Amino acid sequence: MFRLDANPSFWTTVAVRSPDGETELGSFRAEFRALTISELERFDMTTGAGARALLQAALAAIDEVEDDDGSPLALTPQSFARLADNNHVRQALLTAFLGAIGGARRGN
Repeated sequence: MFRLDANPSFWTTVAVRSPDGETELGSFRAEFRALTISELERFDMTTGAGARALLQAALAAIDEVEDDDGSPLALTPQSFARLADNNHVRQALLTAFLGAIGGARRGN
């Protein structure tokens, strides 16, 4: 029997590379909401604002992220703004999310 989860989510590793893409700076874990197709279609991924809005809707939690002082950083509106304002971090989050949902599609 299959039970349709009303709010599916998943954890995946986010690999952050330097802004030039040459060096991996580290990685962390992120929990994403598995958005429905109709939800995904609302976002214009060709714009920065659309990519940010997608992440704001999909990102549910972060783990293994430290603040400047070494303390654990939880997902808050302020920490999301900091993460999403760094192009290389935003790109890493998008790559992890889209890769995971794309992989789920290939596996089904």
